[in-house]
Amino acid sequence: VSIDPLTDYKGTFISAEELKQKLSEALSVNCLDSEGNALVTLVDIRSSLGVKNRKGADLYQVRTNCPIKTVSLDDFLDNKELIESIPRQGLVVSICETGNRDVYLMKYLSKFGFTNIVGLRFGMRVWMKKDYPTKKIVQPLGK
Repeated sequence: VSIDPLTDYKGTFISAEELKQKLSEALSVNCLDSEGNALVTLVDIRSSLGVKNRKGADLYQVRTNCPIKTVSLDDFLDNKELIESIPRQGLVVSICETGNRDVYLMKYLSKFGFTNIVGLRFGMRVWMKKDYPTKKIVQPLGK
């Protein structure tokens, strides 16, 4: 039993192909709309990114010039500043290792009125399996 249960929001997922296309379109205009808002923002919630001895897919992130926030899922709890840093315009894409944790971020942010957040179906694993652009993480990430 939770004192603050998550909503029944089911969330929406996009495929790696769709994300690649959206990033390509956004990059053609420096990731910004005509009012200066980010067209696409990635929120990488893989908890292992703060660990020094990362392996496999955890050594890489999606390579893009669009904004990327790298935080753990728990960082959002009672963190008004972080929640308010997520854009309410444009597409926000949650990324975890396999896509399983994205729904929790979508549910949590929906409590604050977010309707523009989707998850990457099958997560970073499928992005790498498709050999889409990545960048190696060269320093410990996190808070």
